[in-house]
Amino acid sequence: MDRGPGISMEELPKIFNRFYQVKGSKEQHQEHKGVGIGLSLAKEIIERQKGSLVAYSSTEPPTFTRFEAVFMI
Repeated sequence: MDRGPGISMEELPKIFNRFYQVKGSKEQHQEHKGVGIGLSLAKEIIERQKGSLVAYSSTEPPTFTRFEAVFMI
């Protein structure tokens, strides 16, 4: 379970951009280092399979970030 602060509405549309990292994420989560390519790569793979990947988040308590992958069968 992630107990992070959520992703602001301002930054949410940017999280699928290659190499993008949410502001302050490096300082807040030193134990989870990354380069910002995972979500971009996941979205690209899913979209190539005619699916979609979207994110929902809230910075208001209770904070959360939810990802939804939809595939056509």
